[in-house]
Amino acid sequence: MKRIFAILLVMVSTLAQAQKSTLEKVEPQINQVRAALLESAKPFTRSLLIDELVEKMEMHDVDVIVTTKSVPGGAMYFPGIILVGVDVIGLPRAQLAYVLAHEYGHHTRMHWTSTLSRGAGLAYAAGKEWSTFEEISKFTDQAMTPEFCRSNELDADRAAVLLLKSFGQYDQKAVASLLSKIAEPSDTDTHPSASTRIAAMAAIH
Repeated sequence: MKRIFAILLVMVSTLAQAQKSTLEKVEPQINQVRAALLESAKPFTRSLLIDELVEKMEMHDVDVIVTTKSVPGGAMYFPGIILVGVDVIGLPRAQLAYVLAHEYGHHTRMHWTSTLSRGAGLAYAAGKEWSTFEEISKFTDQAMTPEFCRSNELDADRAAVLLLKSFGQYDQKAVASLLSKIAEPSDTDTHPSASTRIAAMAAIH
């Protein structure tokens, strides 16, 4: 049993090193994609309420950027940035705070990194080594199963609720009302249903 445990430790260590190496290799390309994303989102604008909420919730380790264009889902997280679309900047304070906190939850829970790491693990298991986004896509697509994606969304919701509560910004009814309008009524490949998310957040204490 001890020998098996030792072998498992070596395997986990080797896999972790492979993942770290892969993530380091693709960092320049991540930076390029981020730059391209920001370029496509121009022109930018400012929202005093968003600035206030970012300061209030101490979201200082990401850049929160407001675009004058629409963003799928209203807002999105990409490593280093939260991009907020023009369609949501007019939301009431409590709802806008939730949108920001949810995307920030993806950051604090390191969902993007875990997706790449899962892809790296699949590639390593297949005896492959990838160092470009073209090579990554095959394995990250395999890693991003509906269950994995929906779990990440619920995790980001949980992180958002805890963050909002810690700063006295959480309004459960306002958030439930927003999700009832913008979230899908049934599970999708990327998100749980509105009712699932509302129930999950209501159970957080």
